[in-house]
Amino acid sequence: VVMPVIDALRGRIAAAATAAGLVPYDERLGTGALRYAIVRIARDGRALVVLVVRSSAAQDVVMAVARAVATDPRVAGVVRVDNDRADGGLIDDAGRALVGADHIGDVVAGVTVALGAVEVAQINPAQADALYARVAALAGVGPGDRAVDVYAGVGGFGFALARAGVTVIAIEREPAAVVGAGV
Repeated sequence: VVMPVIDALRGRIAAAATAAGLVPYDERLGTGALRYAIVRIARDGRALVVLVVRSSAAQDVVMAVARAVATDPRVAGVVRVDNDRADGGLIDDAGRALVGADHIGDVVAGVTVALGAVEVAQINPAQADALYARVAALAGVGPGDRAVDVYAGVGGFGFALARAGVTVIAIEREPAAVVGAGV
């Protein structure tokens, strides 16, 4: 499901990167600095923008993009994450705020969490709620049952199962996701 705010911010990010000279990364040639951008949207409409760049990206150029993107009132913060991986891996660095907040608060499966740059979370909050509830219903579990949520992210599936009375063990390798989930 497309979210208009993400499309709008994507356009703002692209325009700001072009204006500042932050060149998109070409994986075949290994050139350019902007690997990709992540836009996280909270239920209240606030956004966290994550600029994933090569570590060689000039700080003043990345900062110029961050400042331009942050002029949108929906943007709560812009975070820089350095990524020099050659294997297409997503993120190795927790990132640092360039402008504003380094996370946004949101509710995942009924639980308040802090979403930062690297936590795995569904992109569309309304669809995520429906997905978590559907999975919990299809699991056919309840009080007294146990489940394991592997690669739990901030815990959406585990929280939904726990709301049904299930004892959940969540496994997550990304420390920021565990902190964001508040567990």
